[in-house]
This record gives sequence, structure tokens and C-alpha cells, in this order.
Amino acid sequence: MRLHDIRLAVRNLLRRPGFAITAVLLLALAVGGNAAVFTIVRSVLLRPLPFVDPERLVAVWPNAFVNNEDLEFWRNRTHSFDAIASVSPGWMMAFVADGLEPVKVTGARTSDNFFTTLGKGTLVGRTLIPRDASPGRTAVVVIVQRPPDSR
Repeated sequence: MRLHDIRLAVRNLLRRPGFAITAVLLLALAVGGNAAVFTIVRSVLLRPLPFVDPERLVAVWPNAFVNNEDLEFWRNRTHSFDAIASVSPGWMMAFVADGLEPVKVTGARTSDNFFTTLGKGTLVGRTLIPRDASPGRTAVVVIVQRPPDSR
């Protein structure tokens, strides 16, 4: 009986090839869309953050960059958190000539304890220290190379 059903289905598809092509294209589009959505959900929601104890991190999004005085105010009056750090991503963008090809460099303004709060160190050099945030101090830059999968 099943062989008869398969023959009938193939005969009907060959009789109306436009319908068959449309059905296959819609199915391919649905599978591709499903794969794209799952990839985004997996990378954003399911994969753990690359930090020490990511389940203990809390993000707060104020309207403006939190300056050192505001950050110190929060640190002195908040007892619910082990550490409070601030970051303002996309604060600076430049193109640096690396040989013949310019390279886009983006920057973020961070508090002095940003790297230690996230539990991140360096391979070479050092991260920011509290002395770097003192008034009148020359600006300090930490250069970080992004991993290839985070672009």
C-alpha cells in the first residue's frame, strides 16, 4: 500500500512542478530561518558569559556614563554587591593604518575595577588600577584583541 502512495505522490509532483518547487523552497526557507533564530538564541541566551561566576553578574543601564564620583557614591552606599564597575561601550572609534589596510578600532570607557570585577586578566601588561583613575593622571589605555567569534 505504501508503494502505491509513494508512486501517487511522485506522479502528482511531476504533474505540477511549480507546486513542488514552491514547497521545497518554502521548506528550505523555514529550515534556514529556524537555524538562524536558534543560533542567535544559543549565542545570546544559552551559552554562558565568558566571565568568572557569570550567574552573579548584574547589569544596570543608566542614561549616561557613570563618572568616578557617582560610582564611588554607589560603592559606599550599596552593600548588596561585591563590586560595582562601569563601562560605556562604543565611546571611541578610530581607523588605524596597519600596513596598507586600515583597521577599525573601537573603545570603551571603563572604571578602574572593570577587569577585576569581571575576573579578567591580561596575557601581557596590566589592566587598570585605582591609581589610574586619580584626578590629573594621564589617560591609560588597555588594548584588548577580540576573539574571532565575537565580531
